[in-house]
Amino acid sequence: MTDCLAYDPLQRGLVQFYEYILDVLSGTGVLEYTYLFYGYYNLGVEQAVREKTSYQLPLAYLLCMLFCQLFCLIFVIRNSVEGFKQRLIQAEDSELNYSRKAFCGWDFNLGDKKAANLKQSGMYYEFVTDLEEDRSKLHAAGRTTMQRFCIIFIRLMVNIVVLALLSAAVALVYYATTYSQEYIPGSTIFSDVNKLGLEFVQDFIIQYLPSIAIGGLNFLLPLLFNSIMAVEQYSPSTRISIMLGRSVLLRFASLGILLYALWSGITCYEDKEDCSLCGYNDKMYPCWETRVGQEMYKLAVFAFFTTLMVTLLYQFPRKLIVKYCNFRITNWWGEMEFDVPDNVLTTVYEQTVCWVGLYYCPLLPLLNLLKYTMLFYIKKIALLNTCRPATRPFRASSSKFFFYVVLLLGFVLSCIPIGYTITSLTPSRACGPFKNDDRPWDQIVAMVEAFPQWLTVIVNFLTSQLFAILIFIVSCLLISYVMIVSSTYQHTCDLLKEQLTALGKDHAFLLGRINAASGGFTTKSSFAQKSIFVRRRH
Repeated sequence: MTDCLAYDPLQRGLVQFYEYILDVLSGTGVLEYTYLFYGYYNLGVEQAVREKTSYQLPLAYLLCMLFCQLFCLIFVIRNSVEGFKQRLIQAEDSELNYSRKAFCGWDFNLGDKKAANLKQSGMYYEFVTDLEEDRSKLHAAGRTTMQRFCIIFIRLMVNIVVLALLSAAVALVYYATTYSQEYIPGSTIFSDVNKLGLEFVQDFIIQYLPSIAIGGLNFLLPLLFNSIMAVEQYSPSTRISIMLGRSVLLRFASLGILLYALWSGITCYEDKEDCSLCGYNDKMYPCWETRVGQEMYKLAVFAFFTTLMVTLLYQFPRKLIVKYCNFRITNWWGEMEFDVPDNVLTTVYEQTVCWVGLYYCPLLPLLNLLKYTMLFYIKKIALLNTCRPATRPFRASSSKFFFYVVLLLGFVLSCIPIGYTITSLTPSRACGPFKNDDRPWDQIVAMVEAFPQWLTVIVNFLTSQLFAILIFIVSCLLISYVMIVSSTYQHTCDLLKEQLTALGKDHAFLLGRINAASGGFTTKSSFAQKSIFVRRRH
């Protein structure tokens, strides 16, 4: 059992200077045994406090994680519901949508010329999006049966290609993670590395190999998906939705396979003999929670430096080349487009990484906050100075609900590894607040058992299967009631629309009769004004 307690990240002897840089970038060495990672929250660290007070570090650590997850869940669900309401309001007929934007879309409170130009440009892109969508629907409605069959076959083949690319990407991330975990820093792989003094570069690349693989795939595969999507002939809105769906699947699959590769190494999935002593692979992972936290930390750091380098070394030079080099190829190249969906999706993905690393790297949300504060101003400067509007129309208002749904999906996926860790995996015996427990969830069980008898009975009932079944039945009844009320309101709205339409026709008929009876005194302009009034009411 003493072999399970062998863990000292600070005892390394004399090290090279570049190893301190690796420690900062990878979360190892000096940073490994700090408040940043799980392993520092040891029972011995707070021993003096526990002797004087009744403060329980393991229970506090677990309850803080659960409270943060619950707070994030409430926030995401609240915003998702608001986005769903806006989506229902915007789901109108195209003709009514055009009239609403044409007659009621302008903001007459605008007093700044720049704000007015931005509003005008926004309305222009909305009309372009709607017209392109309607044009695509008319083109799809005019296809023959043979053309539809050919398009279905092409889409089926493209989806097979996409699944093959995703499978290859998942395999690449798995092998990159496995190789990076088995690598020992300082070992020689290529003979020329030691001669040239490039041990730092070799250690950095291999330690960051999973992050590099995930980042490269997240950059290259969406470009490939976008290029082959032209043959599928989807409508603009469907094209954007499918493109975002494939990108979401790629990012979440990459993150999931990274966690699976770590899990297979920690639990000795291929060779159970290495886990027979401690319940986990103590030779490779003496403090496996900290190791998982370091991987999430490296993903966050790599994303920050990638965005910074792309902005400084690609966007700004491209802007200067296009501006001062007046050649045909530079004019064709043009300034970089600011892709709103891709940037939002990247933010959602990195927030999912933050949620996954919350248990293993407790200060990762704080680092994420600082990172995005800096990235906000960096991207703002890059957007205003180096980018041009996207040529592909994009509905930001209608896509807001989609991104919140993806964020909710990312939260659910992040709860799976954390929940499995708390309830099923054996904690590290050499570090962390739960080293004396069989499972972290035992702290919650011990807390409930310490309650008074009546409170324990209530808690046991709330966590029983009977209560879950009752909640399910009540939820089904409430959903059925809401659906019935919603259908009733929808029928009422349809009747009111029909009445308004009939009222408009009656007004037009009466104006025509009055015009005919008065001998033409009612001018065409007044008739047009009345018609516009009727349409606006409609």
